[in-house]
Amino acid sequence: MAVAIKDLALSTPFGDDIDILWRSLMNGDRADIQLAPPVDRPGDSKLWQLSAPVAEKVASWNCDHLILATTKAEVDAFEGTLETARASSDDTIPPEPLTNLRLAPFLERVRKRFGVSDALLVSSACASSNIAIGMAAAAISAGRHRKIAVVGVDIASRFVESGFAALGALSPKGEAKPFDSSRDGLILGEACCAVLLEADADGASLGLIEGWGSASDANHVTGPSREGSGLREAINKALRGADTSPEEIGAVVAHGTGTVYNDAMEITAFKRIFDAPLPVCSIKGALGHTMGAAGILETIVALKAAREGLLPPTTNLTSPDPAAEKWISPLPAKFQSLKV
Repeated sequence: MAVAIKDLALSTPFGDDIDILWRSLMNGDRADIQLAPPVDRPGDSKLWQLSAPVAEKVASWNCDHLILATTKAEVDAFEGTLETARASSDDTIPPEPLTNLRLAPFLERVRKRFGVSDALLVSSACASSNIAIGMAAAAISAGRHRKIAVVGVDIASRFVESGFAALGALSPKGEAKPFDSSRDGLILGEACCAVLLEADADGASLGLIEGWGSASDANHVTGPSREGSGLREAINKALRGADTSPEEIGAVVAHGTGTVYNDAMEITAFKRIFDAPLPVCSIKGALGHTMGAAGILETIVALKAAREGLLPPTTNLTSPDPAAEKWISPLPAKFQSLKV
């Protein structure tokens, strides 16, 4: 059973309106992202400031069930209390800062702020919100719930930056260039996005989720299979679930981080599934890698692209990787199919 996307909400550096976001992407604008300073009081995380407009919209949906996707949640609050402890006369780190990482209090704040009675957390690195959407769609399709709000949120903090830097994944130039031959890493972004999923009873919706899939290539803790085996399996699961052939797909909003191996892996996977090139874009050159929010943000962009019949350009793309030529473009790309 297809699952309908009935409504959406977003908070991005380009604003809280999908049309403004769309114009910014079409213009090739780049967001200005500042690292969140650490805070020293529980509950003061920038996460709540960023998510405030989305939380208000989600509360108006009168939805009991919510799935939240995030990679690091309130990590800036943890940073602040940890720094305060380190600055004290006693060198030891007391256990109090760890209370900011406890799941139950965090989910209780989520329930209150988003106006829901039941909240589930998904934290699966950068695939978190894609997996959350699939989980929600599966639950609705199976008849376990009538509607579910899916929310993705993450902030750019010093802790997060340090983690990506340790992996060697950050661009030394501070510029993400997805699928470009000179790409050298990602940049961090932050956003909060939400979609309301419901059983498609009356046909009135922003779009339909007809298939979904996830897989692991079991290659490395951070590095994807060079052959894109996990991505291929996930895409094939989604196609089978939707009873859709690759030829029916009009365009792809890719993960496109701007790292050497991710982008190469994606194009490799696409070439093994689709017989001919089709329009592909990444929005991470414009907005950075929004981590737990990325999949929902890209779903919202895909909805808009399907309605416009136009795929946004890939910001910062100047010299496409030879492997990505005919797939990726620095210009908007037209397509006909509504399946994205």
